[in-house]
Amino acid sequence: MSNTSSSSAHITDDATKLAIEIREMNDIFIMRPNGKIAYLSYDFYSDPKKIVESVSAEKNSNRFFIHEDGGYPSNLYGPIVTKVIDWNLLDENKQYKIHPQKPTESCKPGYFINLRRMTLDRLEVMTTDELRAELPVDQPITHNLSTLTHQLHTIPAHLEEQLEGAPAEDNIYIAFYQYPEKMRSSNKFYSYHLSYISAKELDDNEFKPDSPVVLGNSTEDVNSTIKHLETHYGKPSVQVGGINPNDSHQPVPCIACYVVNIRTFHS
Repeated sequence: MSNTSSSSAHITDDATKLAIEIREMNDIFIMRPNGKIAYLSYDFYSDPKKIVESVSAEKNSNRFFIHEDGGYPSNLYGPIVTKVIDWNLLDENKQYKIHPQKPTESCKPGYFINLRRMTLDRLEVMTTDELRAELPVDQPITHNLSTLTHQLHTIPAHLEEQLEGAPAEDNIYIAFYQYPEKMRSSNKFYSYHLSYISAKELDDNEFKPDSPVVLGNSTEDVNSTIKHLETHYGKPSVQVGGINPNDSHQPVPCIACYVVNIRTFHS
């Protein structure tokens, strides 16, 4: 094999490895108002049973927040983390929307986490332009559910008071790309899913030494991670951030890619 062929094969192998790594680097630490920390793995929140909204390039879609014209509620569109209010959830009968995968469960107010707006800058630093060119490319959405071509739906003035205060429960809505391992352009719109995680499910996924979600990690490692999160996110009230598992200087033994601190809405 020539040197050129060998180099090309090496890049392809590295790109495949990186694509798998990116997909696996999407777990989230949620720092909750009750003082606890939840750990949500990508496999957990991307479970089809938890999906309430999905928009794809093939026009297959389940609408929840997105409107028929492709427009999106203005209070959810801009921030990385924000509140989900009654105006976003009440149907024409003033009842909370039913979870499309769970007919007996309604979706309540809480917090919206837009992982599509969160990136790990160091991941780019670790890779070359040549390597990134080998990664799979996502297919942009061009049909009428592309919110980039439609106006936002603005909350009525008489309901703006709902934006004040904090939700009674920390139910979570997570928007994430359908294919996190694919490359995208910042000025286009791509397939995504939106999952709903109830406060009860956050309770079940508490990050603590005896929890099943930290299986395989020692008590020392879990406590060290908790200390790091409280020191660098809790005490300084940092709302969002990313941890790079490939940074050998990172002092966090139990790694998740994203950190979201919703305690900031209660301070």
